[in-house]
Amino acid sequence: MDIQNITPDRPTPIPEGKGTVDEPSIREFRGADDHDNGGRTWYREKKSIPFFKVLDGKVTNYGTFDVESMPEKVEITPSGMRLPEPDQEKTQHREYTTTLILPGGEGTYRLVYNGVSFNIHAVDAAARQLLEAGDPKKNEELSEAALHTGFQKMGLGLEDLKAVYVRFN
Repeated sequence: MDIQNITPDRPTPIPEGKGTVDEPSIREFRGADDHDNGGRTWYREKKSIPFFKVLDGKVTNYGTFDVESMPEKVEITPSGMRLPEPDQEKTQHREYTTTLILPGGEGTYRLVYNGVSFNIHAVDAAARQLLEAGDPKKNEELSEAALHTGFQKMGLGLEDLKAVYVRFN
């Protein structure tokens, strides 16, 4: 069997205006909104994280919650797991003070991340009242708003968090 070489000596030229493709930028490909949040591509993430209440130095376990991070909000729901309090060393310090608007009102909070845990501190009297009012529901609404701010403004992600502490004083 004879094999013939059918490859042309010169390739056929491509007609003008055909065969060229302009590559879209990542902003055009995925949409600008996906890349305007600190360069972070947003998608739904979910992780189980233990939540704690701290009052007069006493730590009480609020329980473990499934935290779902989305571009527009954070949702927490009770988890069937029970995770322990983390014991890793603090490796950094990030702090952000903001006013959070909750269904019961608004208050000023200081949000602190130490490389292991996310801490929510009430700054003013209105914030302390909201903490006390939210205690029977384990401050879920406050935690959702605070975590969303932490992800949006402090550059945090779910992978960074080992625990959340709601500090009453």
